[in-house]
Amino acid sequence: RTHLERLPFSIGELEKILATAATWGDLGDQWQTFIRLMIYTSLRPTDAANVRRQDIDLKRQIIQIIDGKTRRHRSGQANLRPLHESLVKYLAARFAAKPGQPGDFLCPLLASRDRHLLAAKFDQLLNQAGIDRRAVRTGRGETFYGKSLYSFRHTFRVLFEAGGANL
Repeated sequence: RTHLERLPFSIGELEKILATAATWGDLGDQWQTFIRLMIYTSLRPTDAANVRRQDIDLKRQIIQIIDGKTRRHRSGQANLRPLHESLVKYLAARFAAKPGQPGDFLCPLLASRDRHLLAAKFDQLLNQAGIDRRAVRTGRGETFYGKSLYSFRHTFRVLFEAGGANL
């Protein structure tokens, strides 16, 4: 299997994506949370979709995750990651506006979804936002797009290396 290059989103594209998601009602609210989790934590899409309230510690500013991809290779130990101040403020406001139980998913309409279903819905979001997905390679009758859900991991890396960004 060859490595396919994912392209990062620009700040302008991130703003368009979040603004478009805001027009989707409750589903859009969850997409905004999901996207912010990926931007600020570099989580894989299925891991971000399955974050529960109990995984977030706003006081310590950390998120606890069990990496879905490597779960079978590790002892199932939690991975702790710091939360960016912007994400802490966003989540604190969201938790205050929508109280819930510790075991509740942050994005229940996205939780436990197949990654292909998440990707298809995200493609709709990109199209509606007017974001060029950048077909970078065609092979075996399929088109590979450089901009996808996994682009958030690359966006995180680019922003991290640049010293961070405040969305």
